[in-house]
Amino acid sequence: QWLTDVDQYALLVAAFCHDLGHFGKTNPFLVETRHEMALRYNDKSPLENMHCAKLFDITSNAETDIFKLTSKENFKDARKTCIAAILHTDNVHHFDMIKELNKLYEMEESICEAQAPEVALTARYKSDVLVRNKLKWMELFLHLADVSNPLKPFEIGKQWAWRVLEEFFAQGDEEKELGLPIGMLNDRDK
Repeated sequence: QWLTDVDQYALLVAAFCHDLGHFGKTNPFLVETRHEMALRYNDKSPLENMHCAKLFDITSNAETDIFKLTSKENFKDARKTCIAAILHTDNVHHFDMIKELNKLYEMEESICEAQAPEVALTARYKSDVLVRNKLKWMELFLHLADVSNPLKPFEIGKQWAWRVLEEFFAQGDEEKELGLPIGMLNDRDK
């Protein structure tokens, strides 16, 4: 109701591409090891910046340009949304996002409280809370989807948890080999 078609499309593209090219290492590891990607992106969310770069590299080819039918203005909006949402999947933003959400609620508490018992969105809630802050909401939606594995049915969540742990353990093995401090959850021997 309050996201445009371009917003929805961009958010869907961002969801599909938010881990594009991920190779099983964390941003802190890339920074600590002076990985070329950390150097390229100045230690700021190197993985997420790489995911964005890969997405727009792919779409720069006429055969794979999923934005080719959009206007220049819509492309600019979609690109802005994709980049912002993907960059906010870096967990370094997690607690800031919570603070921002709390601040938004505090600033618009009366509108939020008036909306709470209503099934349909009120015009004021849509305009003052949702539309005015839609990029923040889209960043939050993708971040929540990215960390939602514990909400999936147990058997599916368990499979993903093991995959993530194996990634962590493989990185921990490399950290040991390089003489680096072993990250939390990365030591397969503990």
